[in-house]
Amino acid sequence: MSRKLFVITGPSGIGKSYLMTTLLGRYPDRFEVPKLLTTRAARPGEQAIDREFISEEQFTRMAQNGEFAWTDSFYDNHYGYTQQALQPSQRHILINALPPMIEEFANLPHAVVVGLTVLPENFELIKRRLELRGDPADAVFKRLSALSQDVAIMQDVQGTIAQHGKLFEIVDNDSVETVVDWLRYNYLDHEH
Repeated sequence: MSRKLFVITGPSGIGKSYLMTTLLGRYPDRFEVPKLLTTRAARPGEQAIDREFISEEQFTRMAQNGEFAWTDSFYDNHYGYTQQALQPSQRHILINALPPMIEEFANLPHAVVVGLTVLPENFELIKRRLELRGDPADAVFKRLSALSQDVAIMQDVQGTIAQHGKLFEIVDNDSVETVVDWLRYNYLDHEH
């Protein structure tokens, strides 16, 4: 099996983590999720499958020791994948990536970009998702303020996404099934 690095990207609240949880639930022997280390505080009741929450001090120490393959900052928090987390394995890797990260991750070996976007008339769907997952009001406001910018970035990198994968428009919660079907048909059904 040719191991792929599936880069799941889109604005905050679009359903990246939901898609990853769905894929892991249906195909537990085919996918794994490396831990994205972040200095962001966990949301109330959050049980992230793809993140580990660490202190600023620990993050800084790891960065100084050269332990990260990738780092960046978004919404006043630091994020990073360690060198070890992105090492080859027997399963496909799923990575949750914000739109500004697409260009970097698209060029990694074996990367397949799965872009999720939303039209402005469906921004209310994102607002409801952010509120339902327990984000504080100020965080919802900050992320909604960035939504138009994130969607614009998704439009700007459509060519990169098309070259390395596919862009999907999310119009409701059922849209994720279309993405799962595409991944199954194009990647999972052909494995030996």
